[in-house]
Amino acid sequence: SLLKFMSACSIWRQVFGTESLRRLVSLGSPHAQQQSPLFRWHPSRRLSLSTRYLSSGRKYDGLWGDAAESRSWHSFVKQSRDAERTIASVYQGLDNGHWIPEEEALVVRESGGSEVYGELSPASAVWLMRELGIGKHDTFFDLGCGTGKLLIIAALVTEVTKAVGLELSASRVRVAREALQRTGLESRCSVLSEDFLTSLRIEEATVCFCASTALSDSVVDNLTRRLASFPRLRLWVTLKAPSATALEHFEAAGTLELDTSWSRGTAVRMYRPKQY
Repeated sequence: SLLKFMSACSIWRQVFGTESLRRLVSLGSPHAQQQSPLFRWHPSRRLSLSTRYLSSGRKYDGLWGDAAESRSWHSFVKQSRDAERTIASVYQGLDNGHWIPEEEALVVRESGGSEVYGELSPASAVWLMRELGIGKHDTFFDLGCGTGKLLIIAALVTEVTKAVGLELSASRVRVAREALQRTGLESRCSVLSEDFLTSLRIEEATVCFCASTALSDSVVDNLTRRLASFPRLRLWVTLKAPSATALEHFEAAGTLELDTSWSRGTAVRMYRPKQY
């Protein structure tokens, strides 16, 4: 109805601003729909998600869906804004982790990894946590966690009781641990200076995430093969797609397009063990 549309526009303008609302309306035009397969992006500075089929197997239309979806969208917006403010406050004065000493970079490279740093935006991290359905019985691992922002957001927006980050850069580990201490989330979150290809702790994971864009194909494949043997694993989430042979024991569980520190609409691929 017209009233519902006007109400939705008012809410959008309050949250994201007038210019964002103008872009949203223009993206809904037939011409825009023909020009871009991602015309239903939520066009804010914080987020640009397409409405491809997600892990739930349906499209998400946000404000334009039924009442339950509308409430879910409002909840997401609030969580995203809260997460963004929390991250900005917690990491104030801390190193951003983008540059590390050469001796640390050498350790990372010798393990087959990459010292190149990147992360999901806070809003995208919130969206990912909601899509993964992480609960109190899950053990979440961020492989190559950097300064630990995703761990903090996981603890803020889910009931996860154990979120663990693995990171080889000593300076990034120090920043992550300082951030966790500032938040008081140390009972639920921890950061270990371990290699994810050899760590024993990772075997307890139920959900594993890796921002693997800068990793070599062989490292991603070896990690995927290793994860296939974990008895509790239910989801493997990676930015770089493993090879078909490495995915022998997995099946596709969905794809998201999320904002990262280096790109809008980065593909985030989810896989489920076939025996799960």
